[in-house]
Amino acid sequence: MFKSLSIYLALSLFSIVSFAQISSDTTLRVAKANFREAKRQARLSKQTSRKNMQSAPAPKEMQWFGKAGARAIMPENTLEGMFRALDLGVEVLEMDVVISKDKQVLLAPEPFMQSASVRTPSGTDIPFKDERKHNIYAMEYAKVKQYDVGSKKVSAFPGQEKYKAHAPLLIEVLEQAELYAKQKGLAKPEFCIEFRMIPQGDEVFHPAPAEFVDLVMGIVKAKSLEKRVILQAFDMRVLQTIKQRYPMVRTALMVDGKEEVQDYIDRLGFIPDIYSPYFVLIGKSLVDKCHEMGMKVVPWTVNAIDKVHYFRSLGVDGIVTDYPNLRNQLLSDEPH
Repeated sequence: MFKSLSIYLALSLFSIVSFAQISSDTTLRVAKANFREAKRQARLSKQTSRKNMQSAPAPKEMQWFGKAGARAIMPENTLEGMFRALDLGVEVLEMDVVISKDKQVLLAPEPFMQSASVRTPSGTDIPFKDERKHNIYAMEYAKVKQYDVGSKKVSAFPGQEKYKAHAPLLIEVLEQAELYAKQKGLAKPEFCIEFRMIPQGDEVFHPAPAEFVDLVMGIVKAKSLEKRVILQAFDMRVLQTIKQRYPMVRTALMVDGKEEVQDYIDRLGFIPDIYSPYFVLIGKSLVDKCHEMGMKVVPWTVNAIDKVHYFRSLGVDGIVTDYPNLRNQLLSDEPH
């Protein structure tokens, strides 16, 4: 009896020890398996994270349009302003054109001399009420050239450099900008030419649209720049003429009203290459709508770095700015 009990106890003890050993081995195997799985998941997570970082879309690159060259830094629509814009990395030189009495195409912000920034040939200021008496379309270019467009302090741009300057001819700007970029080893610039017109101004302050367009395009074609120019205007008649006569040239519709994009396009009669609204009108839905319609979006005039970041995040294709030096600030803000 005692022998049987001893055998029973021995077998029981063996079973307990064996079960404990089995449980221990199982726990160890499970732990090892869990550890291996955790390592595998960590490895996969790291690979996925690296892949996502590599494939994540970078912020959209934008073209920089220097408004009238570098209007906040240098007198607008001057050769020196265009050169400074190129030095600051501007890819598109934006400029305003008007016509003189002898049919010369020249750069000026309005078809008359502005009181805010121009002095007469005798060096006197122009009263605001007399601006339109200094009608460029009523003057020979030789007379226009005598006005000083660079010396007067401009309240809107207190940091603008001052020097005596004249309103240059369009052909002069195109030639000199090309030469300057080549000498500096810079990329060939594009040129965005805005037709400056005023309501009911035909044949008083400027030619009718057809003649205006032909005068500008005569210069563009003479310099073989059809592929590097953008012609823009608020006046839809100008763009319609360009579309009819020079369909190979890119066009930009400028807008400052709150009408729907489709309404503007319906009135224009075709889809321009660029939709260029006043910057306060821009939102994500407008950008997406324009892209769906096949238009690029280039707002004007963007003059603060936070706005630059914002519009870039919306996916705009370019910005027009008075401060092309913001481009360097944007680059310095980029993670390295």
